[in-house]
Amino acid sequence: FIKQVLMWLGLYSTKEIEIMEYIPLPPIKMETLQEKMIRVAQEALDTDVSPLNQAPKELSCAEGVSNLIKKVFPDFTITTGTSTLFTQLKNDKRFKATLTPSIGCVIVSPRIGDRAGHTGIFITNDRVASNDSKTGLWKGNYTFDSWIKTFKYSRNLHTYLFEIIN
Repeated sequence: FIKQVLMWLGLYSTKEIEIMEYIPLPPIKMETLQEKMIRVAQEALDTDVSPLNQAPKELSCAEGVSNLIKKVFPDFTITTGTSTLFTQLKNDKRFKATLTPSIGCVIVSPRIGDRAGHTGIFITNDRVASNDSKTGLWKGNYTFDSWIKTFKYSRNLHTYLFEIIN
């Protein structure tokens, strides 16, 4: 009935209506939360991910990572400490601890006493991006092995991995 009214009003011809009826819609690809985390972490490379400077640039890794997580989960609280970020991820039901490093995982070596911790996000299955203390920019500056050598063996810190639950 609607087609007949539209044709009677001269708004559409039969030919236009037939064409409209047979145009297939493209499939809609929804980005998973993990895919969004990966995209956000990769797009941030070579930028300042802690522009509010709540912590000095040499200590802004947790602020930067929590800013990136906030782009995936808008209610995520910005934090400036690796110990606080570790606790937050451990208690957040949207994340789960894992033993397998993989793209999109958050890696945290929390501060212990005067030994500074660090945090980052896997931007490939083996490359970790984190805040560069010298420049304050987000860089793909570690492999998993170099992270372990730096934070486990040089600083005697524990390392934890968290993945998003999709």
